[in-house]
Amino acid sequence: MHARNDDQPRRTSRFAAIGFLAGIAAPAPVVAVLMMTPLVTCDVAMVVASMLFCPAVALLCGHLAWREIRAARGTVGGRLLTTGGLVTGYGWILCAACTIFVLPALQTHVRKIMSRSNLENLYTLHKTYAGLTGKYPAIPPYRYIEKPCPGVRNLYPLLASGILKAEWLSLLQPEGLVLQRFPNAPSLDDFTPARIGYCYNASAQTACPPAMVLMCDQGQTNGIILRNAPPENRPLYTSGLNVLFTDGRIEWIEADRKGILSTNLVPADQWSLLVK
Repeated sequence: MHARNDDQPRRTSRFAAIGFLAGIAAPAPVVAVLMMTPLVTCDVAMVVASMLFCPAVALLCGHLAWREIRAARGTVGGRLLTTGGLVTGYGWILCAACTIFVLPALQTHVRKIMSRSNLENLYTLHKTYAGLTGKYPAIPPYRYIEKPCPGVRNLYPLLASGILKAEWLSLLQPEGLVLQRFPNAPSLDDFTPARIGYCYNASAQTACPPAMVLMCDQGQTNGIILRNAPPENRPLYTSGLNVLFTDGRIEWIEADRKGILSTNLVPADQWSLLVK
């Protein structure tokens, strides 16, 4: 016969109840993290950590309760709550393991879609500007310089003309990038690479061939993905990028293992025209 401590049933019930409640409450930390940070920009490690906190408590208390139930040989209750806590705890551990592999892929997919949507809207603005001026936006050349200076500062005429509203500046800042915010009243000096997440071909003309590039996601130079670039020029994805053409097409251009972008749809000499 095993002598049973008078506090054992109460202690076992507490362990079982805490374990069960921790398992049931496991979604709460995850919801809190996602409310503070959108899914597309949230840190995978933070999400996984939030998924593991409550299950860890559930498993610890569940195993302590189960050990005491076995030691008491059925003379104490709490089996149902203990089993429930252990099942939910292990279930959330499995979900966390899957999240490590699934969430990054999901974030990349969502970012591709959102960036593509931004480029579609930006093309509409470009066509509106071209319809009024006969050309795509570009800062007039400086004295003694025949061509416009390359880069995203040439997008400023969209804002100066009123075609790009101040509340639409988020179109220039894809989700997932570390970029500076635009001030309330942006000027030409605020259209810098640190605030815009795309590359722009300032020499593009409305009469260009259909295959001429107009814009693309940031993170490339001369057709090579900059995988180790500083935060302000870091690519959204390392497997390729979205490219907007002057005819409105948007194509996903793949990159090889070395980060070299395909030239099947974008001629090699056109990559150098896309400047941030």
